Amino acid sequence: AGISPLFKSGSDAGTSLKTMLMRLNPQTDKAAEAMESLGLLTAEGTSAFFDAQGNMKDMNEVAGLMEMAFGDLSEQQRLSTMQTIFGSDAMRAAVGLMELGEEGFQSLSDTMGQTDEMAAAATRRDNVAGAMEIFEGIVDTAKLSLGQSLLPVIRMFVDWLIVLAD
Repeated sequence: AGISPLFKSGSDAGTSLKTMLMRLNPQTDKAAEAMESLGLLTAEGTSAFFDAQGNMKDMNEVAGLMEMAFGDLSEQQRLSTMQTIFGSDAMRAAVGLMELGEEGFQSLSDTMGQTDEMAAAATRRDNVAGAMEIFEGIVDTAKLSLGQSLLPVIRMFVDWLIVLAD
């Protein structure tokens, strides 16, 4: 939710976030050097985004580390360094988390935790658009069922046409 405004679609945001998370552990020597220069590697040379047992820290902590490491850089330095560490697919997710920061991520997480999912679903369905969505789902299901039922008959007809064409 915090980074979604930076993307055209949810799948694009998910792919970017997934790639960014995979690259929290440096993938190249250049990425490790960049992370080290930002204080994102521990004294042992491991990623600061993981605890001593190798478990990824909470996302609010990850966002806080991003904010701390990239916040004081110029835009040019930030983009160049993020490109080196995360690659072009994950840069937008990294920028989004950095801009959100630890407090912003925690606040968003708290707000989302207070949301009653059933009430939100009822609100979405308690309007004309929601009713149309339900109706379209019923029509799509009916089309699939009818199509599956008629598929053997249509296949036999197509096979018959193929035989006639020969």
